[in-house]
Amino acid sequence: MNFTAIDFETANRKRSSACSIGMAKVRNGEIVDTYYHLLYPFPEEFEFINISTHGITPESVRDAPSLLDSWSQIMGFIDGDVLVGHNVSFEQSVINQYMTQQNQEVPELDYLCTLYMSRVNYPKRLGYKLDDICKDLLGKKVNHHHALEDAMACAELAVHHISKYREQDVRELIKVLYETPIRNKPEWKKLTGIKPSKEELDPNHPYYDKKFVITGILDSMSREQAVLYIVDCGGVYQDKITKSTDFLVMGNQDYQINMYGGKSGKTKKVEEYNAAGCNIKIISEQEFMGTVVP
Repeated sequence: MNFTAIDFETANRKRSSACSIGMAKVRNGEIVDTYYHLLYPFPEEFEFINISTHGITPESVRDAPSLLDSWSQIMGFIDGDVLVGHNVSFEQSVINQYMTQQNQEVPELDYLCTLYMSRVNYPKRLGYKLDDICKDLLGKKVNHHHALEDAMACAELAVHHISKYREQDVRELIKVLYETPIRNKPEWKKLTGIKPSKEELDPNHPYYDKKFVITGILDSMSREQAVLYIVDCGGVYQDKITKSTDFLVMGNQDYQINMYGGKSGKTKKVEEYNAAGCNIKIISEQEFMGTVVP
């Protein structure tokens, strides 16, 4: 039960653009210390969608140190702990991409993910957003997208999950949890093209026999659950855009970035194929779950 929970907020779509960091140190299952700081981002520009999410503006960070300026202090706070985050691959990529772009050595840190543990311990949930799951499991209201609030909520959620396993060092728990990655579990094997029997499917469903690609982070469910939903509706999941793709489903943030003119690689591929005569539709997560077919 000893670890440090961490959360970053970013200024733009680049993972290296951390504009705030929050950390909560846990000892024997209790938060004993916290760390919060605004950061001057790299690259420096702020995007509207990010500002609207966390409220941090260019003026907020005008006199703030960079992540590199703060790094020795941050590492001192971590003090060799395992870092815990909700979808911690995001925090890991923030650190790794920033250090790479600053020509610094990428630090060797151990990570544990509360999003992953939530999926393992509560596989029947429809959604795993940090604020929702903390409200349901802990009765805790979270000021979501404030880095320190999220780090503290993540710390409490991690204690909840870790208590479900036998008493052991957190690093040992990492090994146990990741011995069977989600992609190797039975539900992911179902996503490789195996469909329910024809008798179980509704041929009148708007997704029946349609091909889907998913991009971005979904708010209401995990990627695995979204793909299972497609399969259960009689649809087909694809890993990449092809000429036969019918729908590109975008996570909420990616969809809003697209609406404001930002073009991802998959979006550009859709436009390229559509210009050549295809009819691939880009839909939001809400449209996808509401089976709203434009």
